Amino acid sequence: MNDQWDLVFHQQAVNSIRTARGREKTALSKALDELLRNPYRDADYQECDSNGRPLRVILAGPWAITFWLDHYTKEIRIVTLENAG
Repeated sequence: MNDQWDLVFHQQAVNSIRTARGREKTALSKALDELLRNPYRDADYQECDSNGRPLRVILAGPWAITFWLDHYTKEIRIVTLENAG
């Protein structure tokens, strides 16, 4: 059985990765690596999507990473990556 989680990105998140440069991209990469190591970390806050699904938001450097955990598939679904800094 695979105990490791995978990252799955929504299109908006992919677009943010494409446009990130230099230190922003490095900070984002580090934050996503940390999320993979500990997907159950405490969120800085939570919000709900249009279906009422709870979304977790963590702040990492200049980034706000919005995601939810798909426990069945062991996937971390990255909904948005926003440069908040």
